[in-house]
Amino acid sequence: IHPKIINWGLRIIGKIFKKDNLEIPMTYSQMLKVVLLFILNWLIVGAGFYLLVRSIYPVPINKALYCAGMYGVSVMLGILVIFTVSGLGVRETIIIAGLMLIMPKGYAGIVSVVSRLWATIAELILIVIAFIFTRIMKLQKKN
Repeated sequence: IHPKIINWGLRIIGKIFKKDNLEIPMTYSQMLKVVLLFILNWLIVGAGFYLLVRSIYPVPINKALYCAGMYGVSVMLGILVIFTVSGLGVRETIIIAGLMLIMPKGYAGIVSVVSRLWATIAELILIVIAFIFTRIMKLQKKN
C-alpha cells in the first residue's frame, strides 16, 4: 500500500460523494505505521471476537477461522455502507446471519451485540498502545 494509491482512492470517493480534497498528506513510512496499527487492531479484535463467541456458545476450534472470516466480512461491509443510513446495524446483522449457521439464533444475537462493545474496547486498547508507542518514540528522539 502506498500513499499515492490511498489518495487516488480518496479522490474517487470524493467524486462519488461530491466532497473536495479528501487526500491525506502522508509519507510512505507513516503509511506503514498506520497499516501496522490496523493489523494489530484486527488481531486484537479477531482474537477477542473468537474468545467472546466461545464464552457464549461452545464453538469448536475448527470453526475459529470461519468466525474470524465472517467477522472480517461484516466489518468490511459495515465500513463500505457506513456512509448510508442503512449502514447502521449492517455489521451486527451479518454477524447474526453468519453465526446462525453454527449456533442458535438467540446466542448469535447476544454475540452480535456484545461484539460491538468488544470492538470499541479493542479500539481503545489500540489507541492506548499507539499513544504509549508515540511517547516512547518522542522520548528516544530527545535523547
